[in-house]
Amino acid sequence: GYYEPLRGRDPARAAALVMGMIDWTEVGDQQRRSCAAYLTDALAVQAAAPGDGQVPLLDDLVRLLTPDGLRDRATLIPGYHPRRDVLTDRASVSASLLQADPAITAAPAAQFPVLRASALGHWLQPAAPGAPRVSLGQTIRERGVTLFSIDRGAHGDSAGMIAGLVAADLTAVCGELLEMSVSGDSLAWFNGCEVLGH
Repeated sequence: GYYEPLRGRDPARAAALVMGMIDWTEVGDQQRRSCAAYLTDALAVQAAAPGDGQVPLLDDLVRLLTPDGLRDRATLIPGYHPRRDVLTDRASVSASLLQADPAITAAPAAQFPVLRASALGHWLQPAAPGAPRVSLGQTIRERGVTLFSIDRGAHGDSAGMIAGLVAADLTAVCGELLEMSVSGDSLAWFNGCEVLGH
């Protein structure tokens, strides 16, 4: 099934999902924090000025991982948007910081195109009409079952990235239910959880 958990999410929560799927092995803490802040701003601008709904969100996000890409999208925020001025200012600051230090978004900018080009990455896009779509929130609400078969031996780093995304998505869904005081009794089984961060 097609799986695109970033779409429609609050920008800060969507940024947390993105952060959960990136391999940070070679990245320092300061750069990671700067990337999280940049992603939050980029996803907020993306939500305020959405692109083509048929374009995979990760592909669209890659375009925003450059100073010019973020600035250009910010100009498309409609004038009636209640936070237009705030988002435009934040986008300008983030773009300037990225221009001064391109390493801020180097990890996602390098990893996302490789992921999307992989066999598993094909499923990280909007579902065609009538095609199966995976939603962990829906699975939990309906007391259903979802299986992700993402063998790292067969799929390499893309399997680890999607496993990280699934874990972050599941954690976010459970957190959202907790905020609404909705109890749940779900089981999540990760076989080979060494690919996941703590």
